[in-house]
Formats: sequence, structure tokens, C-alpha cells
Amino acid sequence: MRGCFGERRWRIALGTVAAVLLTTALPAVALPVPDSSGDQLIYVYDARTNRVPFLSVANPSDDTIFLDVAFYDATLNSLGGGVIQLASAANRVIDPTRDFNGVADGKAGIAVFTPVTSATDRTPVVPGEPLVGGFTLANTALGSGFGQNPFGRIAVTGSGSRAAVGSTVDGSTVRYESFGPGILTIPVYFNPQTLESPDIDGNRVFLASFNDSYGSTFTITAAAQNLTATYFDGSGQQLAANPVSVNGLLLSDLEALAGVTLNSSGKVFFSGANDTANFFGLFSQSLGTFASGQLMPAANIVP
Repeated sequence: MRGCFGERRWRIALGTVAAVLLTTALPAVALPVPDSSGDQLIYVYDARTNRVPFLSVANPSDDTIFLDVAFYDATLNSLGGGVIQLASAANRVIDPTRDFNGVADGKAGIAVFTPVTSATDRTPVVPGEPLVGGFTLANTALGSGFGQNPFGRIAVTGSGSRAAVGSTVDGSTVRYESFGPGILTIPVYFNPQTLESPDIDGNRVFLASFNDSYGSTFTITAAAQNLTATYFDGSGQQLAANPVSVNGLLLSDLEALAGVTLNSSGKVFFSGANDTANFFGLFSQSLGTFASGQLMPAANIVP
């Protein structure tokens, strides 16, 4: 285990809401937000009309690994996928519209990359080193896109330490960390009146909520969240506080979730997440060909 684990791993316990994962006595270990590498990687993709996603993954270990690549739609119904092999230091770029017979073409959702025993045995295992990668979400109507690292987490034992390389991730003695921020925030959004229309991704809000399911294969299922979206303008004046329901992957925009006209820059807090499911968010905004996107950070309170 490399030294970077100590630095990034033990922030888990600092003010983090503990998540209770599915029907097991193993103590849960929750990250406030996903890491940029992990023993499992999770991606958001959007392969709908005028949208193009690319998912990349790299194996930084000395060993050959096998990865189960599983695509889910926005309701987290399984679309299929397959197992790929990566030699030491190898990488792979996956196009959801073409690879695995294009199972995700025309869809938007979540892709989960899980190291497994072999090409024919999809039992999840701990890889030699945490995986790394990236993904791109592009819009051909705008001629713009953005990208970032996937959402990573490591496999841990009951003590919260990374499990031994080669261990089976069974959900009982070894399981993946959960994502448990409690509150997520969009720190700053630009005036939506100056952005492109949300119909063509002028601004985008992705909120994901899911449960882990362990067995002979690893899967995820949709989990319901009843949130409150609290909007503030740039001066700190509250603009709106609306209920928001998430059950799987919510693809929306600032205006739809606010329920009021937004004519200035501001910020949003998504609060009220339960601690029994994984929860994370992603936000992007675009002015013509200029776009940016980011993982939503966690917050302790709503001002």
C-alpha cells in the first residue's frame, strides 16, 4: 500500500456521516466525496442525442487485471457490459456508444468498473494498486465539453484499512467505502441568463444515489433520496428552497430545480441526504464553446 493512502484515507473519519450499507455487520466507512482513484471506479456517462462520452481507465500496478465494466441507465437498470483485460501499466478508452455492442448508446447513466477474478469469474477482488482514469462529457451542439477523474473508492476491512491485494470484496469481511457527504454544494454558478440554454446543457446538475449489492458479482441499485435544494445569490440572499427527489441518477438543471427565475450568479446546497445510500453530485456550465465541470464538494451546514 503506497504512502498516499494514509493522507487521503484518514480524512474519512473527520466529520463524515457514517453510512449503513446493505445488511452486514461490517462497520461502514464513508467518504465525504469520492476520491480520484480507487479499487473500484464509478463514472457518469451521457450518450444521448448530441452528446458524446468517453471513459478511460488505467492499471498502475505490476499485475494484469480484469475489469467488469457494467453500464446502468438513469434508473440504474442494468444495460450490460463485459470484462476487459489490462496488462501492467496498460490503459483503455471506452466509447459507450460503440463498445460492448453499444449497450449504452442513446442512454445516460452510471458505469461501474470493478476488478474481478478473471475473464469468466466476475467475483470482485482488490487490485494490486488503485485504478486511475478519466472521463469526458461533450455536447456536439455546443461544440464543448468537460472532463475529470472518475469517482473512486477503496475496498476496506472492518478497521477501515485497505484490504489485502487479492482479497474478495464480499460485503461482509471486505467492502467498498461508501459516499456519504450529508450535504453537497455547487460552490458558484454563473448567471444562467448568460449561459447557453439548459436544453443543450448550458448548465447541468447530476445527482446520484445508489445502494451496493454484493454477491458472485457486484451490482448497484437505485436508492431514494428526498433532498432540499437551497439557492443563494452572490450576496448570500436566499432565493429558493425546493424539494428534490433522487432515485438513481437525476439529470437536471439549475432552473428546473430552483423553481424560480435565476438572473444572477449564486450557489446551491443539497441537504437532507440519508446515510443509508451512496450519494454524490456533478455540476457543469457552458457559455458557447467554453465549458467547465466539477465534482460537488461536501458541506457541513446550509447557511
